[in-house]
Amino acid sequence: MNVLFQRRSYRLLCLLFLTVCYSCQSSEPECYEPVEVKANSSFVIKNVVDTGYYVITNPGSPDSTWVDTTLVSYRDSFFNAIAMVALDVDVQLGVLGVRTSILGVPLNPFTDSQRYQILLDTADLSLADTITFFYHTEEHFISNNCGYTHYFHIDSARTTFNFMDSVVLSKKEVTNDNSVRNLFLYFF
Repeated sequence: MNVLFQRRSYRLLCLLFLTVCYSCQSSEPECYEPVEVKANSSFVIKNVVDTGYYVITNPGSPDSTWVDTTLVSYRDSFFNAIAMVALDVDVQLGVLGVRTSILGVPLNPFTDSQRYQILLDTADLSLADTITFFYHTEEHFISNNCGYTHYFHIDSARTTFNFMDSVVLSKKEVTNDNSVRNLFLYFF
């Protein structure tokens, strides 16, 4: 009787194992499209190269003109430890970038604005500005497998100018395309 009980126990254990393994398998295909939506901010620094001045003289005229030959260009700025921390929310939410020139931050679909504190260096908390996104939200259906997400339309962005020079809103539509740069934040 003991051998019969062991065989039945073994069969029951195998049946239970197969049931658990089969129930853990997904019956639907995976979602291959991103559902996470972030507003991407790009950090830009102004490069100034001063090559001096030169003089243009007009023949037959005592007047001369001084021309400034300063060259200005812009480049992505790679901050060592930049962070954007959400303000006015119950849960501490922050995005940290290490040696990056772009940070993507989530927007709250249940409000019409979201404030972030931009820390240029997490080691020095005095290097900070605040940016506020003003937007409206629309629900977007991705697919049966992925479900719904929220897309945003940024109406404007306001910032403090402690260390930041200006903000340019380049793409107002925030979707699940993470290659789009929505804002350019200029530091000089």
